[in-house]
Amino acid sequence: MFDKLKKLFVVEDGTATPEQKDVKSVESDVASNEMPTMNEPQVTINANASEGVADQKFIDILLKAIESNNLDGFDYLEYKQALQSLANMPMDDATRYNSALAMAKTMGASKTSILDSAKHYLKILKQEEGKFKNALGGQQAKVEQNQTVGISNLEKSIQQKQAQVETILKQIEEDKAKLEQMKQEITTSANKIQTTANNFMSAYNLVAGQIVSDMDNIQKFVN
Repeated sequence: MFDKLKKLFVVEDGTATPEQKDVKSVESDVASNEMPTMNEPQVTINANASEGVADQKFIDILLKAIESNNLDGFDYLEYKQALQSLANMPMDDATRYNSALAMAKTMGASKTSILDSAKHYLKILKQEEGKFKNALGGQQAKVEQNQTVGISNLEKSIQQKQAQVETILKQIEEDKAKLEQMKQEITTSANKIQTTANNFMSAYNLVAGQIVSDMDNIQKFVN
């Protein structure tokens, strides 16, 4: 049954079957037939979905849901199969759809029963859409939560590192000030040492100079 459904709705390369209409055409048909009622889920066709790709995985999920809820007797699915069998016949759409309906009537079906069964399958698809949106919403919430936590952690990490950088920069400035102070102290100490040395040598030269002068005079004047 599942393989038959795949042949009804998709061809081998995963594209839509020839009789499937574009999004705007489907929207027009949904509106004109007024299929949704007070007790039926609102069925809408999102035009933005054309931006995506009909992934085979999702197609299989939807078709399996239809398969699991297949109605007994000749319904929309059998009618669609009849339409497909007439796809290559030289006739316009009106003739083809009416010819398929004539075949359906021989099996006890009617236009109303076929449309009702089509609504049934749309309801099944709507339920699958609800399941998908719930799962997607949960996944999005989890991703957003993880991202929020990740962003918060990064912001805290950045703030901590900025504080560390500011502390390091402050320490660097303090160390620079200490370095300049130490250089000044070294220069002052060196100057003091040099002054002390100069003072000593001045005193030395004064005393020693007198002794040397006296020695020279003794040698010169004393016989």
